Amino acid sequence: GEMAALCVTEEGGGHPRAIRTSARPDGDGVERVTGHKRWATAAGVASRLLVAVSRGLDAAGRNRLAVVQVEADRPGVRLEAMAPTPFCPEVPHYRVHLDEVRVESSDWLPGDGYEGLIRPFRTVEDVHVTAAVAGHALALSIILLIYCASAVPGRRFRPTLRPVSTMDTRNRRASTPG
Repeated sequence: GEMAALCVTEEGGGHPRAIRTSARPDGDGVERVTGHKRWATAAGVASRLLVAVSRGLDAAGRNRLAVVQVEADRPGVRLEAMAPTPFCPEVPHYRVHLDEVRVESSDWLPGDGYEGLIRPFRTVEDVHVTAAVAGHALALSIILLIYCASAVPGRRFRPTLRPVSTMDTRNRRASTPG
């Protein structure tokens, strides 16, 4: 299968009102997309980019978003690798520059881009990021616990992992085998 990268966040953030990437008509169902994205996860290894584009404001003054699929090597697309993040350096992020990228009417995904794709993706992304942060915090707390326990004068701390079945629950100490 193909890999696609979702390209939403811009200089002003990822909120719908921050999206400035736009499309202008160029005749016969063709449009030209121009804008700049950042924090596009794995865009450099994706064959397709799913790009959030502003289609103007609705009657209530909200930014109407649509999503267009663009091949990553299409003329006018330029990818720029960002510096690795300290938290998760193995996951690459890119800036995506779109300069008058030609798109056909068939390249547009159907429906409201925010409600249909961006919002559900953000929910899943938030769950994964929260889980990663919680795991990182747990690891740091274990390291801190080991450090503090080993810093007690006159006491040598040797962490061991034992099954719960070897725990002596009467005095709440791990029993020493044999």
